[in-house]
Amino acid sequence: MRWTGGSGDAGSPVRAGDSMTRLIDYTFDGPWLTYVDERQLSAPLRQKLDRGRRAGNPPVHRGTDRSGGSGVLLGAAGALGSIVLIALILTGTGPLVVRGVVLATVVTAVGAAVWWSARSTTSLTASDRRDVAAATKRLYVPDSSAAPALQVDSFDEFPVPELIARAVELRDSIADSPAWQSGYLASHRLRLDLDAELDQIIQHALRMECVAGPLAEPVGDSATATTTRQATEYVRTSLEWVWAGLVSRVSALTAYHAHLGELETELINAGIAERTAGAGVDIAELIAAAAGAELAADHLAGLGEEVRAMALAINEIVETLNGDLGTLAALSVPQL
Repeated sequence: MRWTGGSGDAGSPVRAGDSMTRLIDYTFDGPWLTYVDERQLSAPLRQKLDRGRRAGNPPVHRGTDRSGGSGVLLGAAGALGSIVLIALILTGTGPLVVRGVVLATVVTAVGAAVWWSARSTTSLTASDRRDVAAATKRLYVPDSSAAPALQVDSFDEFPVPELIARAVELRDSIADSPAWQSGYLASHRLRLDLDAELDQIIQHALRMECVAGPLAEPVGDSATATTTRQATEYVRTSLEWVWAGLVSRVSALTAYHAHLGELETELINAGIAERTAGAGVDIAELIAAAAGAELAADHLAGLGEEVRAMALAINEIVETLNGDLGTLAALSVPQL
């Protein structure tokens, strides 16, 4: 698994028309996915977390800003600066530099006060942090190569970790695909945000895990057990429909990835064809060169035959003269 984003990292976590209106904070740490089951939190705390998300705060289980002391110090400095500035104005004394410093302090303090007022609606108390810690869970996400194939109609269990692993692997494979990166799919890269798509799948799967995780088979045949069993079966039936939708969404990504493979193959073939067409000019030049080489070979062969004939003629002359040394010496260096 390579994708290491989280609920605060995708470009568009919730798109228009998406039925999910509340996010789940989560992050990846290696094969572990940490998330917060907000169903366990009170409504006011959930609203506070929602406001924090809209304000751009990091996932709540990563920790929160504890700079309350800074706000108090800035507020105190602003109040003191205001008193000093008023005194300097009333008395008409004090260097302009001092007045400027005091004025800057007041302005900073006012800005801090505005910031602190907005932050007070999203900051968590110690009790809030304890509740968030109790609702924080960790899910082991296996390597997708070791995960079994997802089945739409297998409802004995809902393998949410395997589905998330498959979705992460698909996101990475599609992003790395040369076909996806090609100019042919420039419009697809605008219409399909891979990070947002993965984020929505994970959000949906985690919400399902939060509901399905606590389910258990009631014990006994009492009226309470019968009523609980009926309620559990109703919930499981609903979850089966949700699971089928999740698997269909991941299956659609799988099919898209397969089509990218087909396009990539055709792009490879097109590249080979382009290089082959480009080689036509080189082939023509090579053929012309080969024709010249053939003529040169014939020419060299003719010269070679002439040299051989000369050698035979010299040998015959020497034999005719019965090996006369003087004649052989005269023949060794031709006169130009």
